[in-house]
Amino acid sequence: MAYWTSSHPFQPEIQAYWNELSNKYSITPHIQFGTLVVKAVWDSDKSLYHVTTQDVETGKEKTLQAEILVSALGILEVPRFPDIPGISDFKGKIFHSARWEDEGLDGKRVAIIGNGASATQFLPIIAKKEGIDIMQFCRTPNWIFPPFLKRYMIKSTPEEYHEVLMPKYDLGCRRLLFNTDYLPALHRSNVRLNYGGISGIVKDGIMTKDGERIPFDTIIFATGYRSDSYPLHVEGAEGKTIQEYYDSKGGPTAYKGTTIPGFPNLYMIGGPNTATGHTSVIFTEEVQVNYSLDLIKPILEGKLSSIELPPSSMPTATSTLAKVAHFNQSPLKGTIPITTALPPTSTTIAALRPLYNRAARAFLHRDIPLTQSLIESAFAQLHPPDSATDSFAEQRRKWDILRITLESTVYSSPEPLPESLKEIQLQSPQALLTSLHARSLALFTPKRERSNVNSIYLPTQVLTTLIYSSLRLDAPDFGRIIIEDWLSKRDVSFMGKDKDAAGNGYEKVLELYCLQILPKLEQWEYAQEFLEYEGELPVTSRERLVGLLRSLQAEVMSSRMSNQTSSLSPPEEDWSPRSISPAPSSSSSSSSLSTTSTHTVVPNPRVPHQPVSSLAPLTPSTRLRASSDSDSTATARQPSRRPALKTRSTESPSSSFSSGVSSIPRSPTQSSAVRPANLNTYALLKASLAPYMSTSNVSTFFLVFVILPLVSFMLRARHRRQNALNGANSSASNVVQVRRRLQSVGNVGALNRFWRLAVQVICDTVRMAGSGLV
Repeated sequence: MAYWTSSHPFQPEIQAYWNELSNKYSITPHIQFGTLVVKAVWDSDKSLYHVTTQDVETGKEKTLQAEILVSALGILEVPRFPDIPGISDFKGKIFHSARWEDEGLDGKRVAIIGNGASATQFLPIIAKKEGIDIMQFCRTPNWIFPPFLKRYMIKSTPEEYHEVLMPKYDLGCRRLLFNTDYLPALHRSNVRLNYGGISGIVKDGIMTKDGERIPFDTIIFATGYRSDSYPLHVEGAEGKTIQEYYDSKGGPTAYKGTTIPGFPNLYMIGGPNTATGHTSVIFTEEVQVNYSLDLIKPILEGKLSSIELPPSSMPTATSTLAKVAHFNQSPLKGTIPITTALPPTSTTIAALRPLYNRAARAFLHRDIPLTQSLIESAFAQLHPPDSATDSFAEQRRKWDILRITLESTVYSSPEPLPESLKEIQLQSPQALLTSLHARSLALFTPKRERSNVNSIYLPTQVLTTLIYSSLRLDAPDFGRIIIEDWLSKRDVSFMGKDKDAAGNGYEKVLELYCLQILPKLEQWEYAQEFLEYEGELPVTSRERLVGLLRSLQAEVMSSRMSNQTSSLSPPEEDWSPRSISPAPSSSSSSSSLSTTSTHTVVPNPRVPHQPVSSLAPLTPSTRLRASSDSDSTATARQPSRRPALKTRSTESPSSSFSSGVSSIPRSPTQSSAVRPANLNTYALLKASLAPYMSTSNVSTFFLVFVILPLVSFMLRARHRRQNALNGANSSASNVVQVRRRLQSVGNVGALNRFWRLAVQVICDTVRMAGSGLV
């Protein structure tokens, strides 16, 4: 057949096409007509199916063997009848449109139940039969193509049906119907529509919900097909049927609509979820055929005996299990890839969009294995761009954000994780964040720049996700390093296109830097100085950040003062009014200092009436000496009134960001970084005495300052009484008594001297604390 006579030809023309195609490619000799497949059972020992067939005329059965089984039943195979009471009571002719009976419709009263694709196709045809009278019972109106305009539908239908025929839902929610003269047929006098609903079927007709009894000679069901079941008995490797597998999954499920776990060498054409109702099923089936042939080829060549989808990989598997030929049951070390990386096309992007929505829902429902499986499938199609921007930029960004969020969330999760995620729990937070950052840099850096990955290509949305991850994993020092590296290499002209959903990505990064990272590292003064000299943000944005920073600092200090007033511990380190600096001091002893960062961001001063330049480049100043697991603490430097408006000299031009990240010391504890001011005398006294208030120290104090003075007082009182008695009985003169008293004043006891010295020490300590010396 050289051409089609129309876009929607009738059955004879389609049948003629199939006959011509079969003869052209010699397919007819390979077809067994009049044969019904009864069942097919997989034999694991022989790696083949035992297929039982039946002759539809004689009923004779026979069994044949097949290494490969292809199910080409399609989706619309088993008719679906509605659950209407009284179907069996009807005395006239009744049939489904899928089992058409064309004879005997002339002059009949015909009821059509359903108004989908089948009904709209055959109603205009049978309406032309002589003497026929048709009533179509409808439930839900449908959009009819072409075109998708209410004006067209209203213009093409009788006015009495305008209200009931117009859909109340958006275009695309249900299958679109082609207008095969259906709308014009509604103008015929022998065609009527009924939207009142059916309450039941009686022996001579239909009873409507409003109580009307309408007589009919013939009832035609145009109510669709059972697409949620599989009509054949096919048993897989575990003895389950395909229908049982569907039931266990809550409905028809297959990888790419073609392969099913537990059913080796089985390929379905037109399987589950392959038809949309809006596009060509022929294209979908051609893709399935090509995919199946790729897997069948090694079996036909004798390299493998079977290929089976592993259950753990559903629903987004990327590999299959393979068995070697000659029925050896041991699996190969490798796997046969079930999918291959496709070149970036609009088709791939269209497939990734719904996949992302599914992965996001799975993550929100804490289905970690499914989320990870979907992410792996997506990144099998996502690769570094050829240039700075390409059509996959949005998908690459969204999927990387989801991957970072997943891995940083499950890092400390007690839930069971897939094998691919268990490894990250063995890493330190610094090592995990380093690998996440390096992976993102490699993903977004163009291929031509792979030898020199650059954070300039990192989208701000991905950067902010990494920053949030560093805060979640309590590693703000890592967040500071990646921000400063990004700021140092940032190009305003290149980054101008990089805007997040809320506006400027640069502003969002600075907000996290000044309000989250630096406060976490106790860099309050540096954050204020940075914002003071920052020159790119609008004035209102900068003032907003400054105000938020001051409010946050006041809130934190107020909270700490209230907590430390009730319970204070003595300072363990020398305190400086300047918070910890990210840079070593310029003094001679700076070489011995460890730092919290290998970069210092130096904002450009604002120059009136001149273009704003980018931040000065940041370069590593010193090699970090602590490993990623180190507990070393940064050492404070002398305070500086203004940030230096110049870059720090580099140690060597070969210093790289990645080398600095791999050895990041942890940030200092907050308790030793800031000293509260304006404490009252009671708080200072309590803080000074706190180290000596342990149980053993209290016992010692009680013995020395209570028991011994009390005993001493009692002995002295006794001694005085004795002296008084001796004085009364003695005839010594007054001169002798005066001499004794003067001698007693000069000869102070050792215990008395110790007591006075202890009191003096305590008083001196309190005075020094009030002066800020201790």
